[in-house]
Amino acid sequence: MTNTVPAGQFRIEQVQILNWGGYAGLQVMRAGRTSVAILGPSGRGKSTLLDAMASVIMPNPQEFNQAARDDKGRKRERTVYSYARGLTVSHQDDNGRSATPSYLRPPGGTAFTSGAAITWSTATGKRVTAFRLAWVGTDITDNASIGNSTVYGFVHDVFDLTRLDGLKPARSGTAPLSEASMRHLIDPARGDLVDHRQSRMHAALRRALQMGHTEESQRMAMQLLRRAQASKGIFSINDLFKDFVLTEPRALARWDVTLDHYREASRLYDEFELAKTKTETLKDLPVVAEQYRSAGRDASSRRALAHPPDSGVARLQVWHASKTLDWAHSYEEDVRLELAQAKEDLQGAQTRTREAEDAERGALNALTASGEDQTGLIREQIDRAQEKQRGIQARCVTMTARLKAFGQVLPSSSGDLELLRVVLAQQASEHADDLGQLSQDHEKKVGEKMRLAAAIPQLKAELDRVSKQAGNIPRDADQRRRLIADGVRIPVERLHYIGELLDIPPEHRGWERAILTIIRPLASDLLVTAEDFPAVRAWVNSHNLGGDITLVPGVADLPVHAHKAGTVAAMLEITPGPYQGWLSEELDRFTYLCVEKDTDLEGPHVGGLLGRVTRAGMRTAPNRRVIKADAPRRYRWVGRDNSALRAELEDELGGLRRQFDDVTRQVEIAGGLLRAQQGRIDELNGSRMTCRGTILTWSRPRGAWPRWPMSWIVPTLPNSGRAAPLSTPPSRDCSTQEVPPNRPSRTPYGSTGYGERS
Repeated sequence: MTNTVPAGQFRIEQVQILNWGGYAGLQVMRAGRTSVAILGPSGRGKSTLLDAMASVIMPNPQEFNQAARDDKGRKRERTVYSYARGLTVSHQDDNGRSATPSYLRPPGGTAFTSGAAITWSTATGKRVTAFRLAWVGTDITDNASIGNSTVYGFVHDVFDLTRLDGLKPARSGTAPLSEASMRHLIDPARGDLVDHRQSRMHAALRRALQMGHTEESQRMAMQLLRRAQASKGIFSINDLFKDFVLTEPRALARWDVTLDHYREASRLYDEFELAKTKTETLKDLPVVAEQYRSAGRDASSRRALAHPPDSGVARLQVWHASKTLDWAHSYEEDVRLELAQAKEDLQGAQTRTREAEDAERGALNALTASGEDQTGLIREQIDRAQEKQRGIQARCVTMTARLKAFGQVLPSSSGDLELLRVVLAQQASEHADDLGQLSQDHEKKVGEKMRLAAAIPQLKAELDRVSKQAGNIPRDADQRRRLIADGVRIPVERLHYIGELLDIPPEHRGWERAILTIIRPLASDLLVTAEDFPAVRAWVNSHNLGGDITLVPGVADLPVHAHKAGTVAAMLEITPGPYQGWLSEELDRFTYLCVEKDTDLEGPHVGGLLGRVTRAGMRTAPNRRVIKADAPRRYRWVGRDNSALRAELEDELGGLRRQFDDVTRQVEIAGGLLRAQQGRIDELNGSRMTCRGTILTWSRPRGAWPRWPMSWIVPTLPNSGRAAPLSTPPSRDCSTQEVPPNRPSRTPYGSTGYGERS
């Protein structure tokens, strides 16, 4: 068959899927440029592979194909979450009402990366790759969480997903897979991008694949592709491929028939939706109709009550007259009882009036017998007693309000008072414990705020320093270099860390972890010219630099020689200069062969190689040992481009500032709670002090002021003519006051509870 595919047309070259559905780990499928067929029995993963490709190409929300949706009539929807976890089967309970899903990678297990990548290529050698990746943490349990941890990317070359091995988070506490952590794996200068928004990746994909001449036509092409891929019952996707894709002549001959079928199917689908809507709208009609009929019958019966029958009197009027008569009889009985009670109260009032008049006459006779008029003194004492009574009542109201704030009421007996004291003491202890906890929380948040306030300026200063310099050298190393230059009195430009003279070209950025693992010991060495080396060595020997340093004497103008391809030394680029030849010789000590997998570390020994190193940074060592250094290091030491380091510092600084704002709000809230709790404790302590060491009195349950018998007053009037102080009358309201001396323990009117002491 003649190849009619244009040379400049992009065709799928490779599909990579990672932890997707039943495919564990990384799986790679390569496609031919002209055509490719995916064959296999049902349930072997054909639809899973197509859905992995759809998750990259199709816009959100995802609509996976019919084969993935059909679950033997149960219509179980497949989602990105179910594919990431590897949903296998749902176990029905005994009643068949609920199902428990089973996953190959269940929640609570090890976190992992899931997704897919598609590489397109032309016959001229151009390649682009689009990918969709998600970090599936142990606590992710739904599709929305998967979407929040998803990143999209577009690279103008092949992007191997094995580069994700050993991926580290941009800062502590974040997921390893993020925009910041992925920036080290792409080249933004050539148009590569990583973003959490799918629209940016799709826009770059449409431009590269020339899908339409306008943004609108590109978007419509993607929507049409998603509708055809989803195939929601319009036709069989298998028949589509067999009849209209794999057989070229019939594709053109049956286009009109297919279009008519599609239009007819669309019309039928619209009619189905209309019928479904009508059914949903009218499903409650029988119930409503029955309610309407019942209401009609009820209304008819009520109307019959209002219309007079043949007798001439309506049943409703008879019922109303009966109810009115019953109310009149009841009201008449109430009035009669109230009249009898009023007569009884009037008789009691008349009796008390006569007793009061008798008491007044007896008091006047006693005053006359004493020889002097004591009326003014008695009135003065009564006024003082009434003033004291009003004060007691005011304190009673205040105490009631204060106790109400703590869920308590004013006590009415000595037992209630003792119980109130115990309860208030318990509440005071509980509030004190809460205050201590609030104080600890406040101090902890204040300490966290102070830590962040100190860390933000330091990180900002570090970012400013990195922005002003070229290179990836740590601050302390740069300070030691400047200290040496000042001490030996030579220009600091004559002292270079070897890492500043090396760089990793863009085509080898995918091996950065492997290269840095091997070359970091050499990159941190300080290169000193041969003529300056004795003076520098002597000065360093006699001074404390506060850190480690390795001095290396460099030899200028040596010839440059090449290194074996595929080794770390060959992937490095040496800055042109007098020490280029010397550095090429130094790199001979780092001729580690770069391999893809850990199993390749066990390959046969090759002359001129010191060992092997994987892309993830695992290297061989003597005695069949392997070493992998995963400790986070902010500074790479290699290269003069520090844009990635600046981006990392900016992300971390932004995170610290947001954290500082959150902690500041938490400190304000904690401070408010602490002050409110302290005020509540002060109020509670005031209530406890009011109740401590007091004697409780309370009023008679009913009745007006007590009638003071003359037997309480006459003994206070001595025969000498000088009146003794009268006792204070007992209060009608609950209060805390002292019991007057010589007060009778009970009233002469019987055991009414008046004057009882607690």
